[in-house]
Amino acid sequence: MMSSKLVQIFAGAMVVLIFLMFATQPEHKPLKSSVLGFKVLESDALFFKNLRQFYYDKEFHEDAGYELFRHPDQKPLDSHEPRLVILNNWLMDEAYIMFENKDGSSIHAKLRLKNEGDEIVYDLQGANAVQQQEIAAGMYYSLADAQSSFLIYKDDTWVPIWDSESKRKIIKGILKDYFKLVGSL
Repeated sequence: MMSSKLVQIFAGAMVVLIFLMFATQPEHKPLKSSVLGFKVLESDALFFKNLRQFYYDKEFHEDAGYELFRHPDQKPLDSHEPRLVILNNWLMDEAYIMFENKDGSSIHAKLRLKNEGDEIVYDLQGANAVQQQEIAAGMYYSLADAQSSFLIYKDDTWVPIWDSESKRKIIKGILKDYFKLVGSL
């Protein structure tokens, strides 16, 4: 009799704890800015390799010793919208995020992020790995805000990009995978 009552109390407490865990879980996990870098730990590489890389088209560059991962859901994006590519340099245990055009070439444009009171303009042309990662981090935080907007400077005018929830979901997923790969999430 006593043990069944104890089991019921324990089971009830577990249900309450599980409910509290899901209720207090943040929808948009914050980046660990102190850990922001390019180094890929073995555990993060295994997580990406075993669970996430299958969602990407993989291109291997044998001469340079790195892999490019392009998310296939980016293909229907408009031609002026930048694509995000995860570059995994497995020889040096590093990963990078890159912006490119639809045809895979380097992007020559400016990107503007607009939040409630803030507006930041990034120059994607000639941006190095550190700058591209900083841009990606800024985008990650802006994607959490539904009121934010993204614009790209093309043909002497600012054009909205990633303006639908489905497009934002694609970009957000790629950024989550990248930041998880480099241990920042």
